[in-house]
Amino acid sequence: MDAKAAPSSSSPLPQFPLFRQSFFRIPGSGLQGTEAQEGLGRRLGFQKRRRCSQLAYLRWRPLPLCCSLQPRCFSSQSRADLLTLGLAVTNVLAGLVWLSIRPKSVSKVNPQGVECRKICSDLPDCIVSELLWTWESLSVVTCCRSLVIVYEGSCLLQIGVAAESNGGYTMEVDAPKLIQGLLYQGVMKSGAQSYLANLSLYPGKSELPFLPSNTQAVILQPLGDKGIAIIGGDTIRGFTTADQAWITLIAEKLDTTLSRFATNLTVAMQDKI
Repeated sequence: MDAKAAPSSSSPLPQFPLFRQSFFRIPGSGLQGTEAQEGLGRRLGFQKRRRCSQLAYLRWRPLPLCCSLQPRCFSSQSRADLLTLGLAVTNVLAGLVWLSIRPKSVSKVNPQGVECRKICSDLPDCIVSELLWTWESLSVVTCCRSLVIVYEGSCLLQIGVAAESNGGYTMEVDAPKLIQGLLYQGVMKSGAQSYLANLSLYPGKSELPFLPSNTQAVILQPLGDKGIAIIGGDTIRGFTTADQAWITLIAEKLDTTLSRFATNLTVAMQDKI
């Protein structure tokens, strides 16, 4: 059989020699050779055009169809969206709770007691001036309304408002009993300032009977390792951080002055108005 070139055609398939065109056959159509080749080309072209139209159709389909075609991707995205929404709602609710919280208003109280001004006798004038300066500095700048200074086992100063004893007199400070108490021992052991911001919440309040019964806050300030300054305030949490630092500096200055005359201190007390 002689091989002849196939005639030119507009078929998209390449042209094969005649002896190979016999292999092209469309079953059930009775076509073979060049006719079968052209028919197969038309069929492939139709299928290509149909696939392109299907892709274009899917491109413009709504989101649900795309979600159905890619369930894994969009299901994870949905879970992330739900988680983000839940966190946003939680933050909003937390903000509303914070806005609904109103701190309890704190106001000053008038100390219930009697005015007191007792200074240890036989003190040099320089120490008396130092003690009075300490009282004026604290009472003017801070919420201090009562001041007690115990040094070397003696009460050197009790000034401000003091508790009232039976008969309307000032309740004096029992220095030996105070020194044996847990509050004094704890402060001297730590060597640091102790701030009782709300005195009514502390059981140790019973160790300070010489303070007014409605004292709101107390600062226990050590004076070196030999004494303590007890400062009573008229406001809950009334002593600020700056006040506490100021009291610490005053205590250091007072301790330096008192340590010079520690051997001349006596226990007797007298009123000086």
